[in-house]
Amino acid sequence: MKIIKVAMPARRIKDEAKNGWKIETSLNPTPNFGEDTYLRVDLIKIGRDGFPESVEVQGDEVEVGLHAMKVGENNGCPIWTVFDCIAPHGFGPMLYDEAMKYVSSIDGYLISNSEARRVFGTQGSTSEEAQRIWDHYKERRDDVSYTEGLGFQLIEDKNEDY
Repeated sequence: MKIIKVAMPARRIKDEAKNGWKIETSLNPTPNFGEDTYLRVDLIKIGRDGFPESVEVQGDEVEVGLHAMKVGENNGCPIWTVFDCIAPHGFGPMLYDEAMKYVSSIDGYLISNSEARRVFGTQGSTSEEAQRIWDHYKERRDDVSYTEGLGFQLIEDKNEDY
């Protein structure tokens, strides 16, 4: 996959720091699809000196976060698919929750890559780890609703943080 860097500014949505970690949520434009089509939820480890530190995931220093792309709309409701999530063990679900909070705050839905492929014909697949998160949303989360063909949406505290 070729990544094209474009000098278009991101629109910062949320910037929150807790317990040595900072979460930055932003909407970014993409060259082919326009403004506010690429959602980033970045997890940044803050060192004792107040500056970001590198994070290791499976032995490699990586940029940690979740990336989602707007793949379509249904009756004016935007539908986003998570296409990438890299996080230290145990942090992935929190990143999905942050993405779900934002998407739900704009009356949107969040879906897996596999479901986006089925519904919209996009490319991609869902890893086993990610599928466990989607299954957890569907089977165990009372604050999340699932609608076939649309995806998942937070049903409580929709506008709490955004």
